[in-house]
Amino acid sequence: MRIKKTMIALTVFLTSILNAQTTIEKPFIEVIGKSEMTVMPDQIIVSIVLKEREKGKKIKSTNEQLEVLKNELKRLNIPLHQLSLKHSNSDYIRVRFRKTDLVNKVNYHLILKNAKEVNEVFTMLDEIDVFKANITNVTHSKAVVFKKEMRISAIKSARDKADYLLKELNAERGLPLIVREENSTPFYHSNNLSANSISYGSPKISNYSKNYNEGKVGFRKIKITAQVYVKFLIKERKSKVL
Repeated sequence: MRIKKTMIALTVFLTSILNAQTTIEKPFIEVIGKSEMTVMPDQIIVSIVLKEREKGKKIKSTNEQLEVLKNELKRLNIPLHQLSLKHSNSDYIRVRFRKTDLVNKVNYHLILKNAKEVNEVFTMLDEIDVFKANITNVTHSKAVVFKKEMRISAIKSARDKADYLLKELNAERGLPLIVREENSTPFYHSNNLSANSISYGSPKISNYSKNYNEGKVGFRKIKITAQVYVKFLIKERKSKVL
């Protein structure tokens, strides 16, 4: 019985050695493909916080402030569907100096198209005395489409790079063995503004408007990049038949 087990183990061992000797790794080439593009942003996301407050002896609710905000947006020809709630429910904050224990606070998101609209809206927000507002993101409406295009372009770049490198070695590109996206940048690099936030009792919005009118405030183009790693098989180039 022991002899039989020993023979089986020996057979498996010899088979493994023979398989290892007959397995020859096929030649391959590894390349990195890169692609990038720059576009002007067409979506500037502004966060607007409305908070219940006292106006003289009267409490001005967030609903009342919202109606004022909507009317002002209409005046600026900004569609109301671009204004939306950040959260489904309102937040409540505790205060001690008020007779009531809770104060209503609501956060909205407003999508704007360009620096001109941003300037007009921030000036208006300062005039109607909102609690707080700031730019939270600068992006593009076709972000997903552009990112897909850059990935495809990066793969083509990797393919072309493999082709011209192998040409000098009298070889050709075979099928891809591995395709992997590398550490590409996020959709967009940040845009710096001279001033991009206001809060209750702060003069920042006035500075923003002044800088815009003087031509100092604007948005830079945003960069979209993609990078892929591809491992191709290498095959011998076929000789041309004369």
